[in-house]
Amino acid sequence: KQAEIFFKEDQVLAVGDKLQMPMLADFLDYMASEGSAAFYKGEVANKIIQASKDHGGFLTQADFDQYQVLIRKPLQFKYCGKTILTNPLPSTGGSLLTLLLKFIENKNTGPHQSKNYCQVFYEAFEQIENIGKSPDHLQKALHRLLTAPNNKRGSTSHLNILDRWGNAVSLTTTIGEGSGFFVEGTQIHMNNMLGEAALLPNGFHSWEPNVRLSSMMAPTMVLDEKESLEIILGSGGASRIPGAIAQVIHLLIDHQLPLADAVNAARLHLEHGIYNLEPGFDPAFDLVDSKNKVKRWENTSMFFGGVHTISKEKGKFRAAGDNRRDGVSRVGQ
Repeated sequence: KQAEIFFKEDQVLAVGDKLQMPMLADFLDYMASEGSAAFYKGEVANKIIQASKDHGGFLTQADFDQYQVLIRKPLQFKYCGKTILTNPLPSTGGSLLTLLLKFIENKNTGPHQSKNYCQVFYEAFEQIENIGKSPDHLQKALHRLLTAPNNKRGSTSHLNILDRWGNAVSLTTTIGEGSGFFVEGTQIHMNNMLGEAALLPNGFHSWEPNVRLSSMMAPTMVLDEKESLEIILGSGGASRIPGAIAQVIHLLIDHQLPLADAVNAARLHLEHGIYNLEPGFDPAFDLVDSKNKVKRWENTSMFFGGVHTISKEKGKFRAAGDNRRDGVSRVGQ
């Protein structure tokens, strides 16, 4: 039945086609009137629990009853005189973003896309690889770098909203790889975070029951020297999220690029022994005496994230959606 959502006359919906999920719309209306109990208790919860049980899963009613939304203080640090606010541990995305920016802070990267630019970011990414990406490794690295408090660890979309009164929202949400399972009668699509390699540093099938997974999501805000909101941004892209956001912040602050240019500029990323470069970087750049290899992409790609961004400068709003993920932006009057 779910094919009715994504197919039209036996063809996958194309860009511009209307996707309709009336049962999900009905459920959202119902939840708006009944509150969170509409999901966590009663028929919907029972259907999810039974489906989990039928397929060898671990969910129980106790998981629904005990679930809490925790409001945490953001991870806060200085970068080139600005204040960065991002997602704290146990999310690993904000921590990786912090380390990347601190590793490149005050470094002479040279012009964007130059050999030196590629080298500086490569060295920053390599330091991250050497630290490790588990929450425990990152916590120790942040403590050394920022004297951070000792907190225990306990397909992605992003949106930003900023109004004239200074109220701001930076929200990243995900269903991971997507499970393909929809809750009967609601069109709620359950996630599949166990399909995200970046969240399982010890490899697939290493998850332990009753342990909350971490996240790469890193909704972020930048305050200017007077502690006023200047930039809001975030991205999808799994393990590429922190690097993509860091590069946009770097281009906006250190290179003073216009917003749309910074968001859609060529990006790079190191992972699994491959240093991935979008088109445009200096063809003379290469890794010498390194175990890693350079891969030059022929086209820009959603692999490198989708850093949707809003900025406010001297009272003027600007917004840019990342072309890699068909991002859109609108500035009201």
